[in-house]
Amino acid sequence: SIDDVKKNWEKLKIKEKKKGILSGVPNHLPSLIKAHRVQDKVASVGFDFPNVKNTIDKIKEEFEEFNAAVLSQNKSEIEDEFGDILFSLINYSRHIGIDSNGSLKKSTQKFIDRFNKIEKILKTKNLDFDNCSVEELNNFWNEVKK
Repeated sequence: SIDDVKKNWEKLKIKEKKKGILSGVPNHLPSLIKAHRVQDKVASVGFDFPNVKNTIDKIKEEFEEFNAAVLSQNKSEIEDEFGDILFSLINYSRHIGIDSNGSLKKSTQKFIDRFNKIEKILKTKNLDFDNCSVEELNNFWNEVKK
């Protein structure tokens, strides 16, 4: 199978180079892409969750650890646990065949487009963010989402 070929390829590269599995992952990659590549590499030698349910369980576990860290108010621990959530979400996206980087790019652009529409609405109504309540802004947000 394709997975067997990938595993064998990674094993041959390791034997040939006598380096670690992750040695070929460039440090300069953007974080989302690097996380995905690291997960691909380790999965190619069998270090992976066996199914999607396990990836979801891991996300839940990481989210609980994150919430505990937030309660502790330890910023370093909070950042570590938040990173673990992101890493787990990227792993989930890999398991279901979604490009996490592309998904984030699309969601960010969608947010920008909606926010720009809110700014236009405010301008046409001679309003600005300073004189609108959160409720009003949320109403505008819901309007532009339609």
